[in-house]
Amino acid sequence: MVDNLGFQTSYLLIAVVILVGLPFSVARGAPKTEGRGLAPVVRPESTLPWRAALSLTLLIPALQAFTLNALSQIMWTFYPLYGLSVGLTLSVLGVHAGAFSTTSMIARTLVGQIGHRVSYRQLGTLSLFATAALTMLVPVFSTFLPLLVLNVLLGALRAGALVGSMIAAFEYAGDDARKRGMAAGVYTFGTDTAMVGAPLIGGLIAEQIGLAGIYWALPVALMTLYFGLLGINLIVARARA
Repeated sequence: MVDNLGFQTSYLLIAVVILVGLPFSVARGAPKTEGRGLAPVVRPESTLPWRAALSLTLLIPALQAFTLNALSQIMWTFYPLYGLSVGLTLSVLGVHAGAFSTTSMIARTLVGQIGHRVSYRQLGTLSLFATAALTMLVPVFSTFLPLLVLNVLLGALRAGALVGSMIAAFEYAGDDARKRGMAAGVYTFGTDTAMVGAPLIGGLIAEQIGLAGIYWALPVALMTLYFGLLGINLIVARARA
């Protein structure tokens, strides 16, 4: 749409789609739980100690979510600028973005099968490492097909890392309603922090070393932080044993 109609018209058409769908979303109302056999949530009176939020078992999947979303923000904040700088059109960049999202959506339904073979934390770590490695390859390519394949692979890996980290966070909580809330809060804090911080830091780096430099500097820094926390977790686990 942007290539053929311009930015202003494209934004207006997207706004129309949202406005048409909004009344249907509002009219549906909140789902009712009566008669569905759902047991009410028992809320204990005692408060959950804040040290639960600093548990390494919870911080690792939260950091996975932070790192994954930081890598995604790097990709989709600066990738259009990179694509335009190497001569790609907006339509081509749209195809790449659509391929990334579609692959991620489909792959999420298959992650459960992989979860039977490895733990979700291991799945999150492996997917995250592969995501960082492939992100560093972006500046190596400048044509449609290699970058399309790269985006398809990144979409699939995002699904593995996202689902793996999310399930690991809620496995930590178990059946404790208080821990579930704490796990959700810490996990989403990591996600939102990445969405705010990564574009800002990426912009500062780009001003110093260029667009291509973002794609190797930030993945290296993020994975160093992540594997550092894994190392601390291993040391603590051995000390307790």
